[in-house]
Amino acid sequence: MPDFEDAVLAYAASQAGTERIITRNPRDFRDSPVLGIDPIEFLAQLPTR
Repeated sequence: MPDFEDAVLAYAASQAGTERIITRNPRDFRDSPVLGIDPIEFLAQLPTR
């Protein structure tokens, strides 16, 4: 990954076993081992009451 901070975040997320990284720039996480999604997409995936 070209951006050092994004790479550190992606590595930490993978080591923590997370399923998603919520970010305003999901394109920055295309090469991440953890899927990056934007906040709107994340909210749409939440179950409704």
